[in-house]
Amino acid sequence: MDTSDSTKTTRRHFLLVAGVTTATSIAGCSGQGATQTPDDTPTETPTPTATETETPTETETETATETETETTTTEEGPRYDNLKQVYNQELYSSEVRGDIDASWDQIEQEMEEQGHDLSDPEITEEFIEDIATHAAVKADFDLDRNIGAQAVAYIAYNKIGLDPDQVLVAARTRNDQGHNTPVASILAQTQDGYTKTLYQHTENEEPQTGPNGDNLFVLSPSETPENTFEEAFADMWNPNAPRTLSDFDPDGIKSTIRHDVEDEDIDAGSKDQVQDAIGRLNDNIVVGANYKDESEISYTPEAFPVVGDVVDPNDINEAPEAVGEVAHGLEIEASMFYYNNVAHEDEAYMEVDYTGDTGVEPAEYSAEDFDFSVVNEERKEELEHGLMDDFLSSTLG
Repeated sequence: MDTSDSTKTTRRHFLLVAGVTTATSIAGCSGQGATQTPDDTPTETPTPTATETETPTETETETATETETETTTTEEGPRYDNLKQVYNQELYSSEVRGDIDASWDQIEQEMEEQGHDLSDPEITEEFIEDIATHAAVKADFDLDRNIGAQAVAYIAYNKIGLDPDQVLVAARTRNDQGHNTPVASILAQTQDGYTKTLYQHTENEEPQTGPNGDNLFVLSPSETPENTFEEAFADMWNPNAPRTLSDFDPDGIKSTIRHDVEDEDIDAGSKDQVQDAIGRLNDNIVVGANYKDESEISYTPEAFPVVGDVVDPNDINEAPEAVGEVAHGLEIEASMFYYNNVAHEDEAYMEVDYTGDTGVEPAEYSAEDFDFSVVNEERKEELEHGLMDDFLSSTLG
């Protein structure tokens, strides 16, 4: 990745990728793979059972209103009973399955050489990094699809037999100097709680390593960034580094917009377009191949900054027993709700709200205070055009 200064064209960080100044739009989890029939999951609608996370299971979205937060279970039951079914049906491409299956003997050997017993693995940050370094790297690279997230999830769940309660893999996007860069977010359960590792899949089958053998494309929880790749991970949540940002960091988004205004990359009066762009960028709070050309997930003004804090790897790794637990609960609950109620329904959208105290430290948030509901397009548009409205009105007019 080139972190040097670039021309004004390549500096259109936010709007270039978001599709406001060009026709390009952020890929997020774009095209992460066609739905595949899982090897170990029935394709028929599952028999109704309680989900692992007690996620609401409303499927009759046409009766939902703007203010509904209560959901009901239909006679047929939810589409998915657990998150592994979601991964099998929504995430893996046949290419990733084939690449990992074909290389599995080699992967097992390399992981054992690193001291890991795949029949009963100890989940440490070294184990997570080695999955990326010696296993996920065997999947072919594709910039437009988050192959890293697919590969790590397929290895963890389908090959090793881990559960999302142990390791939760999600696809994310880093807006990097006007280019979208797919990133895998890996929440791993440790003795202290859930910690987060970030991994960028590359086209090099042999991982690039530093002097100490460290994988330069993995930022582990206890690591201090020592190279431009790891620094780019850290800068996703650094508002003072507007060239690189996460789509869930309000401060980073504001910093980038200010930067682009100064460079005259954003025209005055483009507030509505920017709000539309933000709405498209932040859909991938849920796992899997969820990103589409139009947004389906919107946030109340109370929820969006809380979500930003909760999924921030800095906050997670500083307090894994608190923020890490909330992040894990949020991503599972949001994913189950989305795939059971919104993803396969026409003209259905998802609202994320937070009902707890917002003027507190991230460690004081609670996963139980997040509410999800199915809303119509009018409500979705209202939420998107209310997000950071005061800031955008004063900055863009």
